[in-house]
Amino acid sequence: MHDQNIEADPLLTDLMDLVDSVQNSVQQNASCQQGRSPSPPPETKEQIHNGATFPLGEDGPPSTTIPSSISTSALTNIPAGKIFLDICSGVTRPLSMALLDQGHPVLSFDILLDSSLDLLEEGPFEDLLRVAASGKVGYGAASPSCCEYSRLKLRQDNGPKALRSPEHLSGLPNLNAWELQRVQESFLMLSRCVEVLTLVFLSGGHVHLEQPLNAMSWLEPVVRQFLQLIGAYCINIAACNYGLDIYKAWMFASSFSGLRALGGLCHHPPDSHVRLQGLRDDTGAYASRATAQYPTPLAQKFAGLVGPLLDNSPVDLHWSSLNHLMPIKQLSDYPFAQIDGGGAFSHPDWSQDQRQEKDWFHSLRTSWMRRIVLLKSGHPPHFASWKDAPIRVLSRPPFFPSNAFMAFARSLNMSYCCNG
Repeated sequence: MHDQNIEADPLLTDLMDLVDSVQNSVQQNASCQQGRSPSPPPETKEQIHNGATFPLGEDGPPSTTIPSSISTSALTNIPAGKIFLDICSGVTRPLSMALLDQGHPVLSFDILLDSSLDLLEEGPFEDLLRVAASGKVGYGAASPSCCEYSRLKLRQDNGPKALRSPEHLSGLPNLNAWELQRVQESFLMLSRCVEVLTLVFLSGGHVHLEQPLNAMSWLEPVVRQFLQLIGAYCINIAACNYGLDIYKAWMFASSFSGLRALGGLCHHPPDSHVRLQGLRDDTGAYASRATAQYPTPLAQKFAGLVGPLLDNSPVDLHWSSLNHLMPIKQLSDYPFAQIDGGGAFSHPDWSQDQRQEKDWFHSLRTSWMRRIVLLKSGHPPHFASWKDAPIRVLSRPPFFPSNAFMAFARSLNMSYCCNG
């Protein structure tokens, strides 16, 4: 990964050229972060552990116990400014902890922190959307699991089975139901992270999506659209620049130009670092899993760059205090609600652009309004007496002359005939 030639500036790489060049990369990464995998069927002979598949040994993989709930304390200090939203933060939360140490508020989301914080469930996902659209997030980060998008699985070295390829991002042919579910859930997690980051960006915050440099997730259309939307700075970060003697690189696709200072390539000679492809640790898990956690120097430098965007109060926010965190919209604040009693899909203001519904009554509405304006501007002789007459007087003349109603009736009949 690090000994390949990259002609572009490592700190501000041309977006589409970098993503397209990923397809020809040789070095890969199989590091995995937050994720949820469904229980494998009983007949399988492989064990799934944090996204990595490997044969069962005598003792099996180490057990991972997810707490039923994270301990929470009463939140008494709600930050008035912006917060850091850390999606798929990992159990150690390196970015969040670094920002806390430097005095900034954070809100972390990961199923490893609380079993209820499952990105694949509708309730927690809707809570994330609420926070993202609230305008409270100054910087949002997402690092969804890259396990099923790793190019390491494409190697023919008896490793975990590949479930997708660059040509078959939706899944290779002849997958069983269990394998297809893993493919679908990995895409769902990635697309939901992108959706949350998009809302943060549209609400005034900065964001980044992090994946390994050569992950196939960069090829997904939803990710490409997101990168174009935010005008992403694709920042290549070599692990050796932060004290790790391994071939490893992260890529942060960020809307924040100040984050370019994190970037850097590996300039060491070939074979200077340890290659993790195919290596296993003492538990039988693939060693590349350990590289999912950012090194402390990287997290600290990230916090120093992002900190000025956030409030200066070291508050570790919990999801149990979500309602206290959300800002209260005043009646005078935009956007204003427009309700006509026609239901959620009825919008009374047809002057708004980008409407999806057909305006069936456009010609009728414009015709009537034009006639009404002409009648009012013409000031019929009885108009002043009708306007100034007391309500109790029942002998007032009609507001419009009787012959005017015939024109309204003709336009109404014409509209009915045209629209069926």
